Amino acid sequence: MLHIGKYFGYIGHGAIRILGYIPGINKYLKNKEDFTLEERYNHARLRVDDVLHNILRVKLQINGYDKIKDEDTCLFIPNHQSMIDPLCLIHLFKDPTIVVSKKEAKKMPVVGKIIDLIDGIHLDRESPRDALNMVKNCKNYLNTGTSVVIFPEGTRSKDENVSILPYKPGAFKCAYGTNAKIVPVVIEGTYLFL
Repeated sequence: MLHIGKYFGYIGHGAIRILGYIPGINKYLKNKEDFTLEERYNHARLRVDDVLHNILRVKLQINGYDKIKDEDTCLFIPNHQSMIDPLCLIHLFKDPTIVVSKKEAKKMPVVGKIIDLIDGIHLDRESPRDALNMVKNCKNYLNTGTSVVIFPEGTRSKDENVSILPYKPGAFKCAYGTNAKIVPVVIEGTYLFL
């Protein structure tokens, strides 16, 4: 029983700490035009790093990142296992990288705000018009040298025995007509966290 009590105390402390980020994030969001995307992205990365390392105690093992050159503009297409996948990718990419997420993520108190802070795109998966706008916005970012992350499975694969669901082809349309490189990313083990 003592172990369970410590676990809940740990979660409670983490939740309070995470909620403490909201005023700082709101400051950036209310005055978005006063800050560059790079400044806002760096602020978001500080918060993300704190959540991953100090609250969730995630240990990331990254392989192959050295194959991406600093000047490359990329459409990153990872599989999706957990709600922390976008956070892991924000941690990984030092340069501003736009994240496409489902519109429901906007309601998540901190994750939704972090995605807004870095000019992320919230997609209504039921709306063909929203999908077209998302593709157009992603192309604009890619054409101006900002990389984009989109999860082509469209949802999380929650079964530890099925690490990758079928990819939806619409995600790849974002790269058509751009000079962006399409970079597959494999995420493994994040289903253990959230």
